[in-house]
Amino acid sequence: MPSSSIQAITKSLFRRATGSKSDSTNMSDQQNTAENQCLFEGFEWNVPADQKHWRRLEASLESLKAIGIDNIWLPPGCKATHPSSNGYDMYDLYDLGEFDQKGSRSTKWGSKEELISLSSKAQEVGIGLTWDAVLNHRAGGDFTERCKAVEVDDDDRTIALCKPKDIEAWLGFDFPGRGDQYSSFKYRAEHFSGTDYDASTHKKAIYLLTHAKTWSPHTDTSERGNYDYLMFSNNNLSHPAVLSSLVHWGTWLPTQLSLSGIRIDAARHISTHFLQQFLSTIQTSHPDRNWLFIGEYWQDNTPLLRAYLKRMKHALKLFDAPLVYNLHRLGQAGEKGDLRTVFKGSLVEKEPEYAVTLVTNHDTQVGQTLNVPVAAWLQGLAYAMILLREGGTPCVFYGDLYGTRGEQGAGPTCCGKLADLVLVRKLYAYGRQWDYFDDRNCVGWTREGVGEGSRRCGIAVVGSNKAGGRKRMFVGKRHKGERWNDVWEWGRYETVIDEDGYGVFEAGGVGVNAYLEEHAAGRDRFGQFDYKIYGKC
Repeated sequence: MPSSSIQAITKSLFRRATGSKSDSTNMSDQQNTAENQCLFEGFEWNVPADQKHWRRLEASLESLKAIGIDNIWLPPGCKATHPSSNGYDMYDLYDLGEFDQKGSRSTKWGSKEELISLSSKAQEVGIGLTWDAVLNHRAGGDFTERCKAVEVDDDDRTIALCKPKDIEAWLGFDFPGRGDQYSSFKYRAEHFSGTDYDASTHKKAIYLLTHAKTWSPHTDTSERGNYDYLMFSNNNLSHPAVLSSLVHWGTWLPTQLSLSGIRIDAARHISTHFLQQFLSTIQTSHPDRNWLFIGEYWQDNTPLLRAYLKRMKHALKLFDAPLVYNLHRLGQAGEKGDLRTVFKGSLVEKEPEYAVTLVTNHDTQVGQTLNVPVAAWLQGLAYAMILLREGGTPCVFYGDLYGTRGEQGAGPTCCGKLADLVLVRKLYAYGRQWDYFDDRNCVGWTREGVGEGSRRCGIAVVGSNKAGGRKRMFVGKRHKGERWNDVWEWGRYETVIDEDGYGVFEAGGVGVNAYLEEHAAGRDRFGQFDYKIYGKC
């Protein structure tokens, strides 16, 4: 078992109950036996713009469910400024690939009919869908409007660089392809607080529209003076008509699709006052759904994230950006890194119930502006750390599971074993957890198992950034005499659990190894996942 000092650290990090070996089995049996959940980001930045993605996802639902995916985060499926757009340059929230606008009826991802088909199949299979909502801004105006504005300093948006002047900006939105269907609201200059282009002078800059008077005080002010403005035409969320229109859309969308989650894009740039009303209205309008709300507040600063959660009254979860940066730094350090520090300062360390843990996403993948690469040798251990431990809601990245496209595209990560890691979580990662974070180069943990079936089996995990790592770890006295071996048979490692419930587990070199009892129920399901998603449509 861990030393008393390591137990103290563990208790501090994860707020876990402590106890002696003699009572560990009873404590495990009393724990919540709810099935582990796992979120899947269902796209990467370079998915082909062939309008077949909804069909690809639908064809993959059963295989994803089989490994333990319970919820798929969909890309922004609203009409954007051009047919090959990923959707973050949002034009019309009410066009889900139904109307001939901006060069196409379908979005990059497919038509509304295909989206509805995906939604229906997901409901049938038992997978929830989380929608990526772009509420901060709007792009691709249908015509220009003249309005007064001041140019502001990009580094400090509270500093005006000129006196108010007339500009001509693309702030008129009539949605001619859709007309008044679903909503008759049309956007004009008064409905925005900022923009980035003056068509009369062809100058690109950040402009604060004078009728808005100021940026919202309820957004992130830790950077650039006030970070209300991000890009394109900034929605004025203090305008009653804008607020009403967006809240109406939030209640309309779940009537079109069987959604169970909303991911808020660019949450740090959105008024917390608006967002609280938006989320609470969705919840009260559709109380029969177990909603998952996630905010994208990308900051390597856990105190800032916790302060935001407090302002939002913990109405949503946040992506654990600090953990991603920790993983990046450890990957770069190689064997000089200290694996014991992986969770230090992370959101899952401080707020495990409100942390969405991840290794990579579409913004941090190779080629993106926020590229935060996790070294290949560490990816398997990184995923084991978010999938096989207590705390956090893990999110698996499409590009890591299926591979990425584009000039810098690559195949599936984790030596093609990521699907098996997700399945290990679903079947075995239950019961009391014992941590062995007592060596800078080799760390491990165990789960004792709980209840019956595969959940009773338990698991042992050991990871190393240096060859030769091993751990003697406690898995529970009820497992005495069992023979445990490594899940993927990297080196056919095995150990026999002794009378006191301990086994000696080899890391098997640099990376990660996971151990199960040799006859654990469900082991025959490994290696069955179909990674060839692009051959399905």
